[in-house]
Amino acid sequence: GSRYDGLGLHKLKGESTHRGRILATDCDFEDNGYDGLYLGDPRYEVTLRSCTVRRNLRHGICVRGSQLETIDCVFEANGKEAIHREEYREPRGSRQTLQGPRELDGAGIGLPEQWRAFRTAEGLTYYYHAPTGTTQWSHPAEASTSPSTVDPSASSKLMDNME
Repeated sequence: GSRYDGLGLHKLKGESTHRGRILATDCDFEDNGYDGLYLGDPRYEVTLRSCTVRRNLRHGICVRGSQLETIDCVFEANGKEAIHREEYREPRGSRQTLQGPRELDGAGIGLPEQWRAFRTAEGLTYYYHAPTGTTQWSHPAEASTSPSTVDPSASSKLMDNME
């Protein structure tokens, strides 16, 4: 599991008109520090098919604006609700809320070569490896053999906002 969300779909700043669908089949979202999945971008429809969502500290799935369909999924022993739904609200004029990710000084946090660290507007740190395009929540020096990665479609959106 991850310290944060197993899969996080967060809406970033900007006037993007992108819309999309995400299908996750036969996936396990287990033992995460917050939610198994956080679905917070109303521009996306998400379908989970034959997935297991268990032992996540807060919710199995937190849905804030995205459309969600589950087919033959198993929900077990999540901290609060299996599926928690909230109304999506656009951020108000708070400067911090509207800021995109900003790069951190990698020297002070011992990053391996070609890795960069960024902090989201919510204050979460994630790491980007330029040669492979990998984006992950865990520090690369701490990463296990299977790092918890940010959704690939989200990583391209993150990089668009960094330029």
